[in-house]
Amino acid sequence: MIRPFCAPVEIHSDESLLSAIARSAEVNVLPATATLLQHANVNAPRTAFVPFTQSAASANIGQLMGISPIEVARRMLPRLEESERTTVDWFGTPLERRFVEANVRRLSFAALTAGPYARSIWMIRPLLYCPDNFDALQSNCPACQKKLGWTRSLGVAVCEHCEKPLTGRSPKLPAESRREYQNIAALVDMDPKRRDASAALLPLPFGDWDHGDIFAAAIDLGALAQNASRTDCRNLWRQLATGDFSPLRDNGIFQGWDILLGGPNAVDNLLRKIIGARRNDGNLRQVLGPISRFFHSKSKSPLCNLMEKRVGLILRELKLPLKVMSRSRALCTERTESIAMWDAMREFSISDKLLKRLAVRGDCLLGKSAGETGVHLFDRVKLQKAVGQMRSGVGIFKFSNDMGMPAYAISALIEHGLVERILDENVQLLAPHPLLEPASVADLYDLFASLPPPKNDSNLVSLSTQLASDLSPFAWSDTLLAIKRGQLRAFLAAGGESWSERVVAHPGALRTHLEQARTLPLPDIYIPACTAAPIIGVNDVVLGRAAESGLLRKHAKGFLLEDLAVFRSTYVFPSEISKWFDGSGRSFANAMAEAGLCPAATLHKSNIWRRSDVNLVFGSQQIRNFEAVESAVPE
Repeated sequence: MIRPFCAPVEIHSDESLLSAIARSAEVNVLPATATLLQHANVNAPRTAFVPFTQSAASANIGQLMGISPIEVARRMLPRLEESERTTVDWFGTPLERRFVEANVRRLSFAALTAGPYARSIWMIRPLLYCPDNFDALQSNCPACQKKLGWTRSLGVAVCEHCEKPLTGRSPKLPAESRREYQNIAALVDMDPKRRDASAALLPLPFGDWDHGDIFAAAIDLGALAQNASRTDCRNLWRQLATGDFSPLRDNGIFQGWDILLGGPNAVDNLLRKIIGARRNDGNLRQVLGPISRFFHSKSKSPLCNLMEKRVGLILRELKLPLKVMSRSRALCTERTESIAMWDAMREFSISDKLLKRLAVRGDCLLGKSAGETGVHLFDRVKLQKAVGQMRSGVGIFKFSNDMGMPAYAISALIEHGLVERILDENVQLLAPHPLLEPASVADLYDLFASLPPPKNDSNLVSLSTQLASDLSPFAWSDTLLAIKRGQLRAFLAAGGESWSERVVAHPGALRTHLEQARTLPLPDIYIPACTAAPIIGVNDVVLGRAAESGLLRKHAKGFLLEDLAVFRSTYVFPSEISKWFDGSGRSFANAMAEAGLCPAATLHKSNIWRRSDVNLVFGSQQIRNFEAVESAVPE
């Protein structure tokens, strides 16, 4: 239970909580304000943090000091969690935390003479004068020149360092500015009626904003007007964000208030002045100068939303050739046929990496960004066409899987006009792999689907079985071209995962059409290891061992197709032997040993044999039996 102090204090209507704590510690002869908080069971690292972090302790603090807990809770300044910005509840209105001073005691010496307590309004950093007596607010002791704080309990009107009374003369606000200054200060007054009366002086839309947002707009617009020609804009807004309002100077807050009184037209005049003076400076960020801060803010205030709309109008009015959107969608595109990179990412669901690649070599780029903060501008029609073709195109690896043929053979199909490749340079830059025209692929699939079903003819083999031994890409293209022209009678069988497994024909007819293809020299095609291994009937480990042992030459680009053909015609692997020999691998090895022949090499526990030795012992073999195929169409 909290026992109240013997000497309670009476809190004034406009007094801050920190002032009441300091006065209570003084009258109860406590060595420091932190001691008072300990009596109230408040664990705060610094007294200045209490209004922002100890709302739950309002009852304890009020009971200890003899003050109504309601009055204590009213002076608490908790953070508003639902706001994207760092704002506090300033007596019922949201106010950005950067405007509130807590660590330093700001005072009016003349006001202390009338009443030795600190007013809440003195905590507002941009206010340089007391709105009651118009004295300049001081935060240093006039005797020792040290900063005033809230640590020691010597009262509000005594310096905590030299223990001398805080008295002296301060500069006065000019008489002609006092009325206007009171209206500005009333926006952050403790009394909501005064805040409402001040907001009622402003035109729409400013008058409808929260009082804290109006005050922030006056400060930001004043800083913008005072620093319209400033080059280091980033430092300007960094100062204001950290609570340093020196860029406002003496007249900045009045300029901001005058702009609010002038309504959106006054904002437009300020924007015209800034943009017009910088229109030849370069990219969008450089032309906007200090205005760009309102477009790249992480948290959008009402002023930011207003500035986004007004700047778009000013750019059109001044006919500036800036067609770039900001990252925050601040500026609307000025031409319907153009689109900025960040908007293209959202609209077309495409990565910035692909768009940057397209900006380097493609023909979609209308305007290239200048500097790190610029944004590329693309031709909307060309970009939309390229993205559409990329999405609808058929990748060569998907086509290879659907067909059941090696990917390198697709080039021969393209050469013979069986399928068409998408040649648009923009599509080639966007797609990671070559793409085929979907219409040409669909025509080829329709050709296969229209083939008649076989009639349980056992002397039929699939294209994949017959062409598996042919590395020449022309074997595939010539066979498919013969089917298309009707020179080779083919059928569509049931089963099979790929078209080449389902399309069947007579072996003799296939060999006749393949003889001419086999006479053509193999093209200089380099095959990657992952594709080369299944071509010769091994895994990639065995292929690597063959390259390491010197049996197969590997180039920087992969394996040459001709070298793979020579290698396969020279050596026989167990996977191929199993199709020839009915016995086990051990029986085959024993038969070869009885003939005095040994394996040519052992690659990763796998023996390979010279094809000439195998033919010498067993003769040239073919696959023995053909299975009967079923019709793809029910009887």
